[in-house]
This record gives sequence, C-alpha cells and structure tokens, in this order.
Amino acid sequence: MQQVAEMTNIDGKGTPSWLDLRIAEKLKMTIEEQQAYRKLHWNEIQTRVKALDERMEKCEVLISDEDEIADMVSKDRREHYEKSLGH
Repeated sequence: MQQVAEMTNIDGKGTPSWLDLRIAEKLKMTIEEQQAYRKLHWNEIQTRVKALDERMEKCEVLISDEDEIADMVSKDRREHYEKSLGH
C-alpha cells in the first residue's frame, strides 16, 4: 500500500495526486491553449486513444439496462442458493 501511495503522491494529508494536478493544469488552460496543445500532441493523443480502444475491446460489454442487471443478480443468488442446498 505504501508503494501505491508513493506512486500516486497520496500521503493521507489531503495532498492531491499527480492525476489531480494534471487535470487541474489542463482545466486552467484557455481554449486557445487547449487547441494549441491538441495540435502539438495530436499524434500522441491518437496513439493513446487507439491503445485504450484496443484494451476496451477485450473487456466484456457493460450492461446498462437495470432489468438485465437485476436478472443477473437474481440468477447468481439462485445458483448460490441451489449450491448451498446440494452440500
């Protein structure tokens, strides 16, 4: 845990993490600065987006319908109950 806290710059005293600092830095940029940054780093941004897309394709499809989620939970509980009866 300490290594994770050191890597993310969390000391438990409310110190913002590196991600919080980076986000805050980007939010302070004007629209013109954001556009210039995007033009300057476009290839890097595209590479990172493509890598993220590839990782997301390997993940299971997220379920957004509440009824589907309820059905899956119910099915899982029923399976666990049936297993408990069998043992």
